[in-house]
Amino acid sequence: MLSTLRIPIVQQCNDNQELFVEIKDSNIIETACSLFQNDEYPEEYRTITIQFIEGCCINNCLREFTLKTIKRIGYSEFICIDENYPAEIKKSLFVIISYYLDYYGFHAAELTFDCYILHFIVDIIEANSEIALDVLEKIMHYYDEKGRLKEILFNDDFPAILDSLEKVYETSTDIEENRIDHFLEYYKQVSTSDKQSGLSSASILNL
Repeated sequence: MLSTLRIPIVQQCNDNQELFVEIKDSNIIETACSLFQNDEYPEEYRTITIQFIEGCCINNCLREFTLKTIKRIGYSEFICIDENYPAEIKKSLFVIISYYLDYYGFHAAELTFDCYILHFIVDIIEANSEIALDVLEKIMHYYDEKGRLKEILFNDDFPAILDSLEKVYETSTDIEENRIDHFLEYYKQVSTSDKQSGLSSASILNL
């Protein structure tokens, strides 16, 4: 069932209240979350479940219910990324994290940062720079609002993120270049205006 619903769920549920009620009442989203967290299941099966959950987050009708389900079962445990996860799982997790950040704000950003997500941003930048930067920028935004941006900028993984961006930029498409430029401009603003960064941004900003 998860495999069947995984791709068309976004289109099916947006204007289909009956299907939304059926999925909600069936507890299939909570079941999918539990199955994904069980590392005894084969990688292929866990990939299908996380892609199903991703589809539920993308869907306007199911998003709120899905995010509340993830919070109830334990967000921090849910997003604990294994070094050995394939790119497909990491990408889906980052999409889910992005929606969770939008919905729960700074509290979500703090939990996400505490789960060492910056380390995995380095891993995913080359595979999907857009979603990686989306998550990073949202975390930085919330920390900036709280006057705690230096915790991000001084993090051990942050220089590696900038290095990865430089590598991606050299072979990126126009769309990717624009997204990277947008992030670097944001990084330049927050790191210079607040004078919180001890990093040298000159070289990366002159790409």
